[in-house]
Amino acid sequence: MTDPTFTLRPAGGSDEALLLRIFAEAHCAGFEQLGLEPGALASLIRMQFHARQAQYRMYPGGAEYLIWRDEVVLGNCWLSDTPEQLRVLDIAVLAEHRRQGVARAVLGEVCARAAAAGKPVRLSVWHQNTAALELYRAFGFVPEPTVLASEPGDLGNGYLELRYCPEAAVRQAGAR
Repeated sequence: MTDPTFTLRPAGGSDEALLLRIFAEAHCAGFEQLGLEPGALASLIRMQFHARQAQYRMYPGGAEYLIWRDEVVLGNCWLSDTPEQLRVLDIAVLAEHRRQGVARAVLGEVCARAAAAGKPVRLSVWHQNTAALELYRAFGFVPEPTVLASEPGDLGNGYLELRYCPEAAVRQAGAR
């Protein structure tokens, strides 16, 4: 495992090609199985990318960041930072940097930032994304009890709403 230290830099318009590459690698795996011509496939991915950006920009305090280490881009993340919560909208790591602790380091920074501000971190995760669920649980994320389709945190659409409360995580760590 490499050193997971990193910096976050706000993404800008000149980063669009890089952000599109990160998005395509992280969120469009398997699209080639649709059997589309290369130009149509590229258009579909661009359309999905722009739709996701428009959706995330609607969040109050929403901002996109590039994750850097040693002058190399590792991935990106979207955060929505409001007085009530710090919401993780997305963390995406380029394939060549996965399994090196990057997402863990970013999530650790986000949780530390929220703890310093005395507010929770919230996020939604696909219920079958076991790797992400293991990571979030290791940090002390729990199902959001106020969301209840069939079980705590179940949004009823295949996603779970999770919450990290700094004070609860401290109590949980002390109990171990």
